[in-house]
Amino acid sequence: PEWLRDNLSSCKVLDCSWYLLPQMAPRDAHKEFEAKRIPGALFFDIDTVSDKTSSLPHMMPPAGEFAAACERLGVSRTSHVVVYDGKGQFSSARAWKMFRAFGHENVSILDGGFPAWEALGAPVETSPRKPADGADTKGTYPACDMVAGSVVTMAEVETMVSTSSHQVIDARPRPRFEGSAPEPRPGIESGHIANTICVPWSEVLTPAGAFKPVDELRKVFTDNKVDVSNKVAVTCGSGVSACIVGVALELCGSKDVALYDGAYCEWKTAGKETLKGP
Repeated sequence: PEWLRDNLSSCKVLDCSWYLLPQMAPRDAHKEFEAKRIPGALFFDIDTVSDKTSSLPHMMPPAGEFAAACERLGVSRTSHVVVYDGKGQFSSARAWKMFRAFGHENVSILDGGFPAWEALGAPVETSPRKPADGADTKGTYPACDMVAGSVVTMAEVETMVSTSSHQVIDARPRPRFEGSAPEPRPGIESGHIANTICVPWSEVLTPAGAFKPVDELRKVFTDNKVDVSNKVAVTCGSGVSACIVGVALELCGSKDVALYDGAYCEWKTAGKETLKGP
């Protein structure tokens, strides 16, 4: 947070807050943004910037739609983008992954999010602003294809788990992974994809919502029998919390962490086999 406070004018700051409802109610990302935000921040909505042709929630958008969203928000290919969310760390990692997937390397996460910013006593903007507001000056963002391997399909995950080419990590809470607690989405039975490893997203964060130090992150992965030097893919319920674990893996030195975007929701909806238990 200190770095951003001191370099705010050179960054494009995006509030990427999103909450899993009703579990995180009464939090409302749009109302929180309208009330207060980091000065100059605009709102990046992962539900809006998504593939509208998919029946699955907030799937990665087509390249042209992502580019158009960036231009509307004043983001150019050369911009240093800083993403944050209101929980500390939840949905901003998803936005970070989206930028990275489309080849935008110069993107950072505000560690600890808006709570860390406020705890620092950094300036907060409360003037009227709507989540739909764009930048006064549009960005220049030529559309480009997604980086190969950054986001993978259900068929690719089937190959990964059947051949053990990748360690596939599931970021959902352990009771959902084991099938002892329900999924938040109606009609989706809990459980997990065979040959996947459970590393709950909350285990890579501090209670304040920042990433744990790298040595502690390494221990989390080691304790869960994850080798960060191997090829890794991440999944969860709908592709949001998986990105938190994906960032933690990259902090530990993992390269090219793949995201299974359709995640457990797609797998189960498609009628694929799942297991219960550890």
